[in-house]
Amino acid sequence: MVQPPPAVPALPANSYEVIAYPSAGQSQDQQARDRYECHRWAVNQSGFDPSSATQAPPAATADYYRRALGACLSGRGYSIN
Repeated sequence: MVQPPPAVPALPANSYEVIAYPSAGQSQDQQARDRYECHRWAVNQSGFDPSSATQAPPAATADYYRRALGACLSGRGYSIN
């Protein structure tokens, strides 16, 4: 019997994280600065701050935050998954 390949672990449904890979040689310090600045921008765009949330927001709000964060990081030279 052939075994199926192992599943690739996915982020939990309630995760607000965006996976971004530096594609322009950004240093660790630059990556941290970019992530923070993009987080602040995504909060301003979405009206949702996952770092201070006490309960899960509506799915559309969380999705909007993730898309805004991904767009900002993409614009700064990161590959987004």
